[in-house]
Amino acid sequence: MRIPDSRNTSGLFANLNRLAGRHATAAAAVSSGYRVTSPSTDPRAAAELAKVRHAIERTAAFRSNIGAARGDNELAEGILAEASSLMERVQELAVQGANGTYGASERSSMAIEITGLKAQLLSMANTRGSNGYLFAGSATTTAPFNAGAVFVGNSNAHPVEIGANQVVNMAVDGAKAFTATGGEDVFLVLDALTTALNANDQTAIITTLDRIKSSHSQVVRARADSGLLLDRLNMSESALEQADLALKTRQAVLGDADAVGAMTELTKVQSSIERSLAVAQRTLNIRRFEP
Repeated sequence: MRIPDSRNTSGLFANLNRLAGRHATAAAAVSSGYRVTSPSTDPRAAAELAKVRHAIERTAAFRSNIGAARGDNELAEGILAEASSLMERVQELAVQGANGTYGASERSSMAIEITGLKAQLLSMANTRGSNGYLFAGSATTTAPFNAGAVFVGNSNAHPVEIGANQVVNMAVDGAKAFTATGGEDVFLVLDALTTALNANDQTAIITTLDRIKSSHSQVVRARADSGLLLDRLNMSESALEQADLALKTRQAVLGDADAVGAMTELTKVQSSIERSLAVAQRTLNIRRFEP
């Protein structure tokens, strides 16, 4: 019996090892759907894929921040729209009260309505969003206005990162919207109107008209600021959406497997392995009888 040449057997085993590696790569591509399943598969592509995946994760985080900021600012914009309408009603009542044809009884009824409107406005100013009180500045865990309608929040920025080197202030400044910081203390103006109406003091009522108009204007300005922020958030979201699409397209080009090609390769390698195993078996079982 002749022992097979060691060089031949080494070559057979080396070939089987290579085929086993190809088989593992093809099987991983078929099962995962990815061409690059480990850094060793394609080092250059794997390195770029890591960067692309990191960029996709950052983009997702920015979009999440935008979603949270947009939700609260949409709510704030809606609240300020209601507050604007409320102040329009206050103006109507003040103009009526300043009219000399109204008497004490009518003005007293107007004062009762103004008191109710003030309570509504205070409730609006203390609205909570998904990230705390909307108009409290950075003090989002505490209502910005106390029971006496005194502002106890702050005007500190509530920064949110919405892109690389892009930060916006998430909160609408309640002080600018409702206090003297914005021009008038809206609640004090309502108190002054209520007092004048209850006193049946036409002159005092007339003196509140300009202050009420100014109060309404500052609420409108605060709403406009909120609208501008929403526009910026929407534009940033649109840009991030396009960036995300481009990144995922690049990710697919770099890492996704050709399903048909991967299956073809797997079948081809399996056939090669079977043939090589058959050859190896024959080689290792060779017996040669000497004459």
